[in-house]
Amino acid sequence: MQGLEERAAKLDREIAHTHKRAKELEAQVGAPFEHDERYHALTQRQQEIADRLELTRNQAPSASDSEIAGTQKASELDGVTTHSRDDEETTRAIRQRRW
Repeated sequence: MQGLEERAAKLDREIAHTHKRAKELEAQVGAPFEHDERYHALTQRQQEIADRLELTRNQAPSASDSEIAGTQKASELDGVTTHSRDDEETTRAIRQRRW
């Protein structure tokens, strides 16, 4: 009998805790994503890089194609003036892949 009472008391505490947590989470529903601005900025930057490299979502080159394309794109980017630190880092990363 005592075991059942202890179990019932434990379940009551768990239910109370679950209700409290549900209320806390309901308050967050509909709230803006705290990293939304950064997410959109990075998504836009990713698209700019993909456009510059002429990539599409369905394009999946093989390893040898990637190396060839990377070398070609890196040589194309040699004459490109970078406008931001991200551009410089991207260009540097592409140039380093030229083996």
